[in-house]
Amino acid sequence: MVQFAAAVAIACNLYWVSGSGFTLRQLLVALAVGFGATLYASYAMEQHRLERARAETVLEETRARQHRAELAHAARLSTLGEMAAGLAHELNQPLAAIVSYATGCLVRIEAGTTDIDTLGRIVSEISDEAIRAGEVLRRVKEFARSGEIRRERINPNTLVRDASLLAKGDARRMGVGVTLDLGNRMPTVDVDRIQIEQVIVNLLLNAFEAMGQTQRGERRVVVTTALVEVRTIEVAIGDSGEGLPPAMATKIFDPFFTTKEDGLGLGLAISRRIVEAHGGRLWATPNNGRGTTFRFTLPVGAREVWDAA
Repeated sequence: MVQFAAAVAIACNLYWVSGSGFTLRQLLVALAVGFGATLYASYAMEQHRLERARAETVLEETRARQHRAELAHAARLSTLGEMAAGLAHELNQPLAAIVSYATGCLVRIEAGTTDIDTLGRIVSEISDEAIRAGEVLRRVKEFARSGEIRRERINPNTLVRDASLLAKGDARRMGVGVTLDLGNRMPTVDVDRIQIEQVIVNLLLNAFEAMGQTQRGERRVVVTTALVEVRTIEVAIGDSGEGLPPAMATKIFDPFFTTKEDGLGLGLAISRRIVEAHGGRLWATPNNGRGTTFRFTLPVGAREVWDAA
């Protein structure tokens, strides 16, 4: 239709300009120009369609990435809610120590039985405990932050240590012994630190809860890091609980599937999405004896940096 309209328009122009009828040659020229106009119009329309489709794809990816970030942030806040008792215990210890040291210092001053050196040591202890409480609050604030993915090069052993410190209060409250068996000379990984810590904390809390029916003296969690391939590191978190039925080994990663009475069923699903977004994978395997081990992998960066930490 575009070609026909262009040919008719050109033929009419020739007729009006020349003032006489147009020849077959002029008609062929009009058809050729109309065909060229058709090709150009088709090309322009196709380019416009491709650019629009590309823009819509980028917009959809941006929305999906933002949605995943918001969902992960909500899961972190939910995790902090579950850890509230443990975090309160972690803060209560240094605060109680500060009160104790300050009271002892005041008693000695009023009794006149102290000296400068003793006061110096007591004030130093108070300062150390205050720093310890501030560090707990810093970890909580950093863990709860929202925002876009911010990748950085970091040793996986550092990630495991920091996440274990966040879950330390819950481990103590639930009578769980946590052992870190970290590999030597681990390569750094290029990850969003907070999101990977979120995965580790979530797996640790799940391991603690999985041992609810286990006697307190037998509740053990072992966290290991290892280089399993040239460019892949693996983090494994194993517990000594009752273990998972084989039928649940894959279902537990489905959204909204949960074995907890008050659970949302999003923790493991979000954890798997986070790991996959970093180029790794997350899965669960039964232990030889009792319990379950959750493992996830992360690829080593393109320019791996080796660290003895």
